[in-house]
Amino acid sequence: MAVRNCAAMSTLCLANNFLGLQTPGQVQPPIDLLADLLTNSKILEHLDISYNQIDAKTCYCLSRGLQLSKSILYISMEGNPIGSSGIDFLMSARNRNSEMDFVINLKMVESEANAAADNRIKVFDPSKPEGPYDMQLSNMYD
Repeated sequence: MAVRNCAAMSTLCLANNFLGLQTPGQVQPPIDLLADLLTNSKILEHLDISYNQIDAKTCYCLSRGLQLSKSILYISMEGNPIGSSGIDFLMSARNRNSEMDFVINLKMVESEANAAADNRIKVFDPSKPEGPYDMQLSNMYD
């Protein structure tokens, strides 16, 4: 991902790029690279990753970068099917970031009712371990 080397970039728009999907043969999912950028960038203030098919599992990866970010002021998650678990991960990252008080645009994200109707798996949240979970060992989590 070439954006990793752009030291002076304060705004990044990656809307409508299917960042939440990993293609076969891909070494590293794009969202992992983006989480790394959030963690290491000292300049990036505005990030638009709206309409990228980002789900709760992807939000889990992204939340670590948001939690450690020292520059982000605004992130748009608009139109992604993140469900309530994804919202929890993002809000938890926002609350745990002691350096930045950033805004998360959650307009038009898929609701819990839609996620349940779509039979999405519930992603394990170690900060709230109660509740039933289905383990799919064929899916790797980093």
